[in-house]
Amino acid sequence: MNNAALVRKKTGIPRLLEIAGEKRGLLVLSGVLSVISTVLMFFPFVAAYFIVAELLQHAASPALSDMDSIRQWGLWALYALLGALLFLYASTMASHIAAFRILYSLRVRLTEHLARLPMGYHTRQSSGTIKKLLELSVEKIENFIAHQLPDLVGAVALPVIMLTVMFILDMAPGGCLCRPYYSGLFPAGAGVLWRGGDGQYQRYA
Repeated sequence: MNNAALVRKKTGIPRLLEIAGEKRGLLVLSGVLSVISTVLMFFPFVAAYFIVAELLQHAASPALSDMDSIRQWGLWALYALLGALLFLYASTMASHIAAFRILYSLRVRLTEHLARLPMGYHTRQSSGTIKKLLELSVEKIENFIAHQLPDLVGAVALPVIMLTVMFILDMAPGGCLCRPYYSGLFPAGAGVLWRGGDGQYQRYA
């Protein structure tokens, strides 16, 4: 048996990083910037928590509320939102640069490979098939790398950030809110793993 057949073929994100080659640094940078943007986008909710806490603390006499603190939290929320947009823009730019460089590298490698193939292959394949391979098939990777990958990293980081902040602010409400989250997550994961849902997802994805 060929030794290459014994090596397990990489799939998913590891395969993407293998294809990316030296461009993987841009993909990692895009993911890090996306996580930072997600953290900053969640900060206005933290600011709202402290503003509401200050108002509730002086609910009987609102005039005694620390308005300077409330304004400061409002400004921090605004700055965090603007920073989140800037980091999101930087993440998207990094992912787009990586996507275009990866597409260029793939097209060059495919062209070099086609040039080494015997003439019989080219006579059996129409020019439209080769054009579709070099343009449309390769172009499908761009949407995932440039758009979906940063969103995927942010979506994975958001529950972790949310639950961490909840436990830091107040453990009791944080624990109560974790229960419905994991209660919904467990049946969904069980349905995928135990009922062949993963195979169906791969089939129709």
